[in-house]
Amino acid sequence: MRVDELLTKEVIERFRLRKETPQERDTLVSLASKALCRKISYTCRNCYFDALMELVNLYKTNRILFEERMKEKRYQIARGVCMPLGFGSSRMIVYQNCTDELAIEFLSLDEKNSKYFERLPDGWKDDVAEYLDKLLGKEHIPIELTSAELDAIADMKRMLIEGMTKRAVKAHFVAFDKVGDVKVTKKYIDSLLKEASEQLKAESEKKTDDSGKDGALENGENPDQTEVD
Repeated sequence: MRVDELLTKEVIERFRLRKETPQERDTLVSLASKALCRKISYTCRNCYFDALMELVNLYKTNRILFEERMKEKRYQIARGVCMPLGFGSSRMIVYQNCTDELAIEFLSLDEKNSKYFERLPDGWKDDVAEYLDKLLGKEHIPIELTSAELDAIADMKRMLIEGMTKRAVKAHFVAFDKVGDVKVTKKYIDSLLKEASEQLKAESEKKTDDSGKDGALENGENPDQTEVD
């Protein structure tokens, strides 16, 4: 049963009259566990309707939070845990706001923090190592660039085309604190600048090839064959 099917006026009225179907009740219990971060007692009749109204309110007033909580999570911190994300930090990690990204950040502070979790994936230490490498700017250009990295590379290409030296382009970007969520280091900017240079080289070679083919066609030549039957 879909979320939008459960949150209709007809279903809400059935819950109010305590005439909901077993399927509707099971769906509500499942949704409440994820979106409201709590379990509904099967012995509490009023709890069903109250939880449904909480779901309706969350769904209507904060759809982003609702959908975030509905995502399947690889990491889940234990209920009742409330820990700062670093010494003296005002940012806290709790059951209700525990996303995979926040969990990895918390674990990166100290691997012993794993004791606070009720669910961890098998490769969580690899996730933490990858996060730390990214934080320190040690990673290579990923297969899938982020939108912020694509924008940075596009700016680098434009600056190089306009005649700026690589050293000047690098100095410009090193002055930034971050590119997207990645902390800027000289090594990280070098990797982005290398990608920009390689893209420009590939684009230049393609233009040269296309120009050669166009000239051959104008002269009646076939650029792909030495002879035409």
